Amino acid sequence: MKTRLLFYSAIFVFLFNCWAAKAVSYRAFHVKGTINYSTNNFTGVIDTAAKLPPPSLHLLLYRDTIYHDGTAVLLDTAAKDSLDKEDVLHKPWTKAIIATITPDNNYLGVDARNIKNKRITIPLYVNTVADSIYTISVDSSSVLMNTNYRVWLRDHLMGDSIDIAHNNYQFRVDLTKPETIGSKRFDLVIVQTPPPATILAFSGKLNADNQGVLDWQTSNYYPGVTYQLQRGTDTTTFTNVAGAYIGADSAANNAYEYIDTAMNTGKNYYRLIQTDLFGNKIISSIILLNSGITATIKPVKGFMLYPNPVITDSFSILSERAYTGKIKLTVYASNSAIVLTDAFAQLSGTVPIIENVSQLKPGVYVAEIKVDNTIVCGLKFIK
Repeated sequence: MKTRLLFYSAIFVFLFNCWAAKAVSYRAFHVKGTINYSTNNFTGVIDTAAKLPPPSLHLLLYRDTIYHDGTAVLLDTAAKDSLDKEDVLHKPWTKAIIATITPDNNYLGVDARNIKNKRITIPLYVNTVADSIYTISVDSSSVLMNTNYRVWLRDHLMGDSIDIAHNNYQFRVDLTKPETIGSKRFDLVIVQTPPPATILAFSGKLNADNQGVLDWQTSNYYPGVTYQLQRGTDTTTFTNVAGAYIGADSAANNAYEYIDTAMNTGKNYYRLIQTDLFGNKIISSIILLNSGITATIKPVKGFMLYPNPVITDSFSILSERAYTGKIKLTVYASNSAIVLTDAFAQLSGTVPIIENVSQLKPGVYVAEIKVDNTIVCGLKFIK
């Protein structure tokens, strides 16, 4: 088995002219590794001389130590898809070329693209001076790239596509057939893959000092994910409590705890917001801490009943919308029998319905709310 050492380096320099001055932007990277000629596999790694910030990827084209090239894609919230000062024009190699192509038709060795786009398609220019079988591969130096994106290489000539971040792609160049090279055959498709909800549990209680103790547990570490605890005096308006928690880099479940020493007098509502690299947010259920009463509240059509199960003499119902007028509460047993009715004049997020249910036997019930004889919700609870 014949193995040779592959080592090449490229320095790309792009001079950007401003109105009154010149600014120089450049990146340099080295590729080190070996090529196994019997299998045509590349086993190299990127060793950046001037590391591209994550998330970024390095795309390699190679046949052997003579025919090889590389280009890089950097995802940045401030980047433009057209040529700008963060990009680096590609310096052609004499034997093989791979470069990205901007919408304004510039060929780049380092291509900064906007991270806010959920799907990015980047045309590629591929050329060489020799007929042969070539390989395209990605050496992704960023965990953020591997976890938060899927990267596909599309071969329009062959009608093929491949997850290039995890697989090499081999193709044949026949210089008698112009369609096997150039700017029409290949492109990259980079797709955001936002992480799922990772909050396994969220709970709260009051300690002996009447301080709020908030606990939550998360699973599956995703780079770029943060958790922000928020507090409010109602169920609609919240403010941040302390700073955002960065997810712990661990394959196991992670537990967090925060003690709120600055609770508001009366009702305190808490929620947890999971935010990913792209700004997508997932909001937890709401925790209510008030004079020793703790409830996990899940909105049902804008209404909340707590505590549930009802472990006290009374339950309360809140509404995200304010109601006035003829408000009727009817409680049904599991056999649909009416076991309790009551009337109220107001219902909102700050003015709850409070109903004494101490006379009810243990079981499952439904609390129905009518406003002006129109049913607006039915909330199941356990006594």
